Amino acid sequence: MRILTVETSGLLCGSSVWADGRIVCELSFAGKKVHSTNVMNLVEQALALACCSVQDIDVFAAVGGPGSYTGIRIGMSVVKALGQTENKPCVCVDALEAMAAEIPAFDGLICPVIDAKADHVFTARFRSGMPPVRLTEDTSVRTDDLIRSLQACGERVLLVGEDLSPFRARFEDGLGAQVLFASPQRTFPTPGTICELAARYAEAGRGMDAADLKPSYLKRPQIG
Repeated sequence: MRILTVETSGLLCGSSVWADGRIVCELSFAGKKVHSTNVMNLVEQALALACCSVQDIDVFAAVGGPGSYTGIRIGMSVVKALGQTENKPCVCVDALEAMAAEIPAFDGLICPVIDAKADHVFTARFRSGMPPVRLTEDTSVRTDDLIRSLQACGERVLLVGEDLSPFRARFEDGLGAQVLFASPQRTFPTPGTICELAARYAEAGRGMDAADLKPSYLKRPQIG
């Protein structure tokens, strides 16, 4: 099975190829969000480096959110177009689960956090693993409500997120020694991790027709 993934849901823009049970190519960059002008170049380069064509791909995958409203639409549009053109199944990978999958081992709660604006965050809770063990569904909550909820759980918590600087002091004040923060290298889902999750989704029968691929925004985007 060969899988092509696209990631544009956050700061990272990337693409990867899975073949013969492993990642054979992974390309990405993190910077200003100009994903619409770069993602197809990365897709073409990933295919070339993996020595395959788009016709060789069996499954197309994208991160469907939660995350950047515009970014999610870019990645999903690319994958839907490829899936429809090649008449191949597609897989939608959950962003928070992919973030949790970047943590190979942690004895406690893994809590991915994405800034949802207006003092809200997208979040869920997991145990480490591949795929991560999901404890809660994705949700959008007020930051203070999340802190109170984590206080009540009484466990060590590892926060994972692209940019937690606007919230870090509040989490430290509210949770003290209970909270840890992931290293910068683990703050966003990489195309390789997304690809491995997509392979597991596909093997579990979670592929779908491109027309049925839908994003997970969780809440309406902020306007203005």
